[in-house]
This record gives sequence, structure tokens and C-alpha cells, in this order.
Amino acid sequence: METDDIALEYKIRSTLLKYIRGIDRADHRLRLSAFAPQGRMFIDGVQVIGPNAVERRADSPPAPGLPPRETIIAMSHHLHQVEIKRVATHYAVESDTTSYLVISELDQHCMLVRGVRYHDIMSEHGGQLLIDERQHYIDWMFRAPELFNIATSKRPGFADFVGRLEAASRICMSGPPPAQRGFDAT
Repeated sequence: METDDIALEYKIRSTLLKYIRGIDRADHRLRLSAFAPQGRMFIDGVQVIGPNAVERRADSPPAPGLPPRETIIAMSHHLHQVEIKRVATHYAVESDTTSYLVISELDQHCMLVRGVRYHDIMSEHGGQLLIDERQHYIDWMFRAPELFNIATSKRPGFADFVGRLEAASRICMSGPPPAQRGFDAT
């Protein structure tokens, strides 16, 4: 792979990951920042992002085969392989993800695990490669029972982790590594 190809894939993956982080963190602004100003997204043939998008109610499913949004407790998406083809001034991109959704139904939790594939048309906008159009496909899905669950409020956040590391670094700028200075990563 040529250096230019590596840089191109990095820029494209960065945009795809921005979208995924936006979904997982329920940050609509971050998710939309992966799209060009007139960018559009289609799920099951219905436009859900961009000009003329269908407004969806809060109690509607976010995608076919999913429960209503209010039953989704947590989610995590993981980007896998990405294929890129240049087509004139655009890039055709196919990416595969696995998504894990913890849902609450009838006072029980379970996990939906899905294989999701995206077909994107991307182009450069202001120095960034952004999504002009996205098609969302679910290739497979299954349901798994809950084995255990750590409450969101008890999960350490990244900002807290970085803050503890910065505090430990200020206390002792030299000497043993942070773990041996009493830095607790948990």
C-alpha cells in the first residue's frame, strides 16, 4: 500500500469512526459531523439524515429490526474492514461494523448483536473526507441474554482516567511509572 493510500484510508476511517462515536455516545452533533453539509443517510430505503429527511418519533425504532429508542440502554459499534474505490471525484466506501445494543424489554435486559454494512459516497469538503450519501444495511442479527451489567454511573470515563494520569504526572514528574506511584487506573 502506498503512503497516499494509507493517508486516504486514515482520513476515511476517521470520518467513519466519528459517526460511530457519535452513535455510541448519543452525540447527535458528532454523528452529523461525519456528513457533508447536504449529506444524506438512508435506512431500509427511508431517508433519516439530511435535507427532506423523515422526522422519526422518539418511540420509533432507529432501524429495521430494532426496538424503540427508549428501550436501548447502551450500545457499542466496532468498525472492521473497509473497502475504498475512487470514482471520479468521489470515493465509494463499503464498511462493515458489529453493533452491540443492550435493551430493556419486559423488565429484562438482553443484547442485540448485529452485522451492519454501510455503502458510502464520500468526497472532500473543506479538507475533510465526508459522507455525501450513506446506505445502511443489516446483514444479520441475533439476541443474547444478559449475564451481568455494570451500571453506566459506575463505569470509569476516559476524561476521569486522563485527569488521574495528569494529576499523578504533576505529583512526580520523574521516578517510577504511574502505576508504581499509586496511580490507580481503575
